[in-house]
Amino acid sequence: MTIYENEPKTWKDLQNKAAEILAICGYVCETEKEIITVREKVNVDVLAEINNQMSRSVIICECKFWKKKVPKHVVHSFRTVVNDYGANYGLIISKMGFQSGAFDAIKNTNVQLVNWTEFANTFRAEWIRKKLIAISKTTQPLYDYVSVGCMVFFKEQLSKLSQDEIEKYHYLTEKYFNPVFASANIDYKNEETKEFDIEMFDNLLPHYIKELNINCTSYERYFLNLEKICAEGLIEFDILFKEQLRR
Repeated sequence: MTIYENEPKTWKDLQNKAAEILAICGYVCETEKEIITVREKVNVDVLAEINNQMSRSVIICECKFWKKKVPKHVVHSFRTVVNDYGANYGLIISKMGFQSGAFDAIKNTNVQLVNWTEFANTFRAEWIRKKLIAISKTTQPLYDYVSVGCMVFFKEQLSKLSQDEIEKYHYLTEKYFNPVFASANIDYKNEETKEFDIEMFDNLLPHYIKELNINCTSYERYFLNLEKICAEGLIEFDILFKEQLRR
């Protein structure tokens, strides 16, 4: 499964999708950004940067939506920009691939030559990990309704429900249990490495898709469907309680 349903259709689309993936992974991204290197001012397609207390990481992306393969001299020029700016990595994303000599130009460098699928797969695991964290936060109110925590957090409001409303409450908790579980903050960690395990997530994904009765052929579509279902569930509970219960 791929991150997006469709591959980029234009140069602009390629640039924006690349920036979007990096942004979800935690980078601060700018497109068509003018940067100042040790030699000159240069316009780059995507500048992505992460800063934390321990380190700084910079990625520069060049997007080539050409009808021909990228030649060696273009790679040489890009490699110079990456080095002169002090970026950690440089990525040239090409629709049609690269001429054979281009790969010689990146030996022992921090530049990578990739097509769109290779680029997306490079960041796929981190993209999914960050989406899981994000969706667990946005669906927390529904989780509070469905989980046993509702009995604690909203005990007073539950006591005001009629018998019919109590039955409706139990119906809704059963209806939205699977969506809530799928969107809960499950870390999918490998027991040995303690790192996010993309294979574990991928192995469970078909089960979630079946249980949720959704049709999707991309990770993006899966998360969009999951968010939509959870949003609908939250509205149903809010209507039942006649107010928005949040803790």
